[in-house]
Amino acid sequence: MKIPLTVDLDGTLIRSDTMSQSFLALIKKKPLLAFIALAKLCQGKSYFKRYLADSITLDPSKLPYNQEFLEWLKQEKATGRELILISATEQRIADNVANYLQIFDHCYGSHGKTNLKSENKTVLLDKLYGKGNYAYAGNHHADYVVWQSAKEAIVVNAPQHIINKAKRIANVVRVFS
Repeated sequence: MKIPLTVDLDGTLIRSDTMSQSFLALIKKKPLLAFIALAKLCQGKSYFKRYLADSITLDPSKLPYNQEFLEWLKQEKATGRELILISATEQRIADNVANYLQIFDHCYGSHGKTNLKSENKTVLLDKLYGKGNYAYAGNHHADYVVWQSAKEAIVVNAPQHIINKAKRIANVVRVFS
């Protein structure tokens, strides 16, 4: 039986960043609220993300998915593998994506006070599955700590220097360019 496959959203499952997409949508649809959003950023990224999610709804059908990676995830799901979406994106946005795709068994995102990134993500995954008992797909230097704790690393949509370092510090089993 395969170990659970945990998947990052921004830059991995999609080729962009939901926080940036949310802020741009806010500027277009509710420009005055963009100033309030920037003030929230002074309180921290988690507060900023929460405010964006409260103010604007991203349409998950319009996000730029990494199609090759998404098709592979669907194949993995078809084999019975447990898929988990885990992202620093605000929980409601992550939930909308997970509900739209219908392939994830669980979904974890940032909440108003905690940014589910890097060490925070690793702590949660180690608590849920145990260190070395999951695979993790990511794309960013913030994912190094998660890959180090995972049994398997999948690198998606990352520059060569990220791929090279991931291969030095983790068990990279697959790379999607």
